[in-house]
Amino acid sequence: VSSLTYPPGFSGNWSSGAIAPGVSQTVATTFAPVTAGTYGGSIIVNADQTSGINSIAVSGTATSAPVVGTWRGSVLQPGIGTYSITMVLQGPSGGTIAYGAPLNCSGIVTGTGQTGNEYRYSETLTQNAFACVPGGTIRVQPNGNTMRWQWDWPAILGNQTPLVATLTKQ
Repeated sequence: VSSLTYPPGFSGNWSSGAIAPGVSQTVATTFAPVTAGTYGGSIIVNADQTSGINSIAVSGTATSAPVVGTWRGSVLQPGIGTYSITMVLQGPSGGTIAYGAPLNCSGIVTGTGQTGNEYRYSETLTQNAFACVPGGTIRVQPNGNTMRWQWDWPAILGNQTPLVATLTKQ
């Protein structure tokens, strides 16, 4: 097998390799599109087989990503106090974030990746940025109407304990 080709929204855990005659190869296929919609097509096995079927039809319907929406909560930051967090996410690609008093800063978040149910965002503060620490990484894990929110300090500040909060979908 020289390669497997997946339609948009689908991926697999095996891409190529030798399969001896009479032996099978299990491939776990994942459906994880980044936007809502209907998906379909065929997984194609590109190989030098002399017989058999080299494709299988797949389809799926994706609703909006579980991170989509307005999320609110608060976090306690040692030395600063408790302040509110409002994240408005259009999806895995990003959205906006605002921190309440005493920080009163806000900006954009840009999606940087996803592993399972964890979405990662880089933060760029654009309003009152001097009141906040710029350059943090935000990790969120939605679970129904709540979401675990974690802010990792920028590497330049060393290894510090992340801030963690639970946000609620509005």
